[in-house]
Amino acid sequence: MKVLIVKASSLGDIIQTLVAVDYLKNRKDVLGIDWAIDESYRDLINSLEIIDNAHIFNFKKLKRIYKLKNIIDFFKFIKKLRKNKYDVVFDLQGNIKSALVTFLSKAKDKVGFSKKHAREKLNVLSTNIHFDVKKDINIRLQYLSIVKRYFKDISAIKLSKSINLKLNEIEKNKVDSISNNKKLNSDLKIMICPGSRWENKMLSLNTLKHFLNLLNENLNVSFLFVWGSEIEKQISSNLNKIFINNSIIIDKINIPIWHGLMNKMDLVVAMDSASLHLSSIADVKSYGIFGPTLANVLKPIGSDHLAYQGICPYNYKFQQFCPILRSCNTGACIKQIKYRDLYNNLINFLKK
Repeated sequence: MKVLIVKASSLGDIIQTLVAVDYLKNRKDVLGIDWAIDESYRDLINSLEIIDNAHIFNFKKLKRIYKLKNIIDFFKFIKKLRKNKYDVVFDLQGNIKSALVTFLSKAKDKVGFSKKHAREKLNVLSTNIHFDVKKDINIRLQYLSIVKRYFKDISAIKLSKSINLKLNEIEKNKVDSISNNKKLNSDLKIMICPGSRWENKMLSLNTLKHFLNLLNENLNVSFLFVWGSEIEKQISSNLNKIFINNSIIIDKINIPIWHGLMNKMDLVVAMDSASLHLSSIADVKSYGIFGPTLANVLKPIGSDHLAYQGICPYNYKFQQFCPILRSCNTGACIKQIKYRDLYNNLINFLKK
């Protein structure tokens, strides 16, 4: 059986899908797994050993599909894709963008979300097998449930502790060079990922600073600051200056190196972001800090992964994302988290 996964973006969402892909790889009747994905994640998809072939396209061009060149490029991509015939396509994106790829791919079975649960309702027109998902379970299990239900598999869920990303020699040397830095010579090596795509998903700099200071005063720790955007770089730089004797900040790195560095750490501290989700497929413990999103649904699965859930003072109730995540003027659910509460929660976790 040959399978195509359609999941173009975003990074965090793609990583959350890997539980389902890992399940497919372990099935004896699945002989090949291909993936249609945005070119932004080329380094990730090319490093995944569980993927056989990647169909890569700049899906941002679909936002400007009225341009002739974009239309031509898209159909070149589809022409290449249609050289392959699949037994089943799993559309795990659930929007119109993924529907175009799913509809134009060659497969007997095209599996996706029901109309009730697709991100964009028109997506269901491209699939012929639809499944509801339980929105209150972990997002990784939501994706996995679609795939397992297609195979009528009711067996107990078995999750891999980590998923390997291939590193070339240059990348291996980079990981070793950073992780062996003398400033990271401590009992507890912590990767700090302070950022998120949305400001309202980030701790205040003051809270994060005091939280790290408590760790620094009471434990033998070192910090590795990792960033993706210029805002995150500035935050990391400010924190690095405070803990100059036992922390380092590194240049922007690709996803395989990032994952490789996580495997060298004892703990990853992150907001609800791609960095937290990447830790879910690394051999490392994590501490996820949540505000306008639900930790129970989005945190990495397992006893090695801790989460702290901020409380909304405006009593908004939601299944996954707060409806005013992007527009809330205060971000109080995460900005008002007390640094001592974060510290005590983590200490209790580390004692176990």
